[in-house]
Amino acid sequence: MVRQPRRGVAAESDAARRLVRGGRHELLHDRDEHHQPVGVGTGHGPEADGRQPDEDDSGEIHIRGDNLFSGYWPDGVDGPDAEGWWPTGDVGYLDDHGDLFLVDRIKDLVIVSGFNVYPSEVEDVISELASVAQVAVIGVEDDLTGEAVVAYVRPAGEVDAEELVEQVRAHCANRLAGFKQPRTIHVTDDLPSTGTGKIQKGRLRATERRRALGLLET
Repeated sequence: MVRQPRRGVAAESDAARRLVRGGRHELLHDRDEHHQPVGVGTGHGPEADGRQPDEDDSGEIHIRGDNLFSGYWPDGVDGPDAEGWWPTGDVGYLDDHGDLFLVDRIKDLVIVSGFNVYPSEVEDVISELASVAQVAVIGVEDDLTGEAVVAYVRPAGEVDAEELVEQVRAHCANRLAGFKQPRTIHVTDDLPSTGTGKIQKGRLRATERRRALGLLET
């Protein structure tokens, strides 16, 4: 399955600066004398139709510019295409002011019955609970919907696991559309992380694959 949004958002890479704000990465561009952002290009993505995404529509971010690399050494593999566009693997959207916001990584995108679910959105909602210290959301294969949402939750302090699961389910039911709500919620004392503290979702997916094969308890 190709895990890509319907269309992409393109941005010129010249003079772009990244700023982390409120848990999201906002890509800011230099502004002109009227305080309007400059360097945002036309829509460009998997369909390569050159159209801007619809309002509030997310897509893969493609960039181009003189400061962009030409490919990996020694043969230039995985470099920009013939028109100079390079897919970042990030999903983002443009707001009403033309600022570009990063939402998630395409590789983490979960597609449920044809609808895109961004794990970061689900994680943000679950993290609103005071009883949750840390959360990671992934997708698993599902015969009915193609993929399903699975949440791993680390509790904050001493919390009954079953009660925490019910809290998460109730909160998600109030805050998220049905297809975005976790099908399964695992309460765990620890989430696998890298040395820099990034959750290793690949290991969680591997755990789910073993569970699907009956190698782990459900």
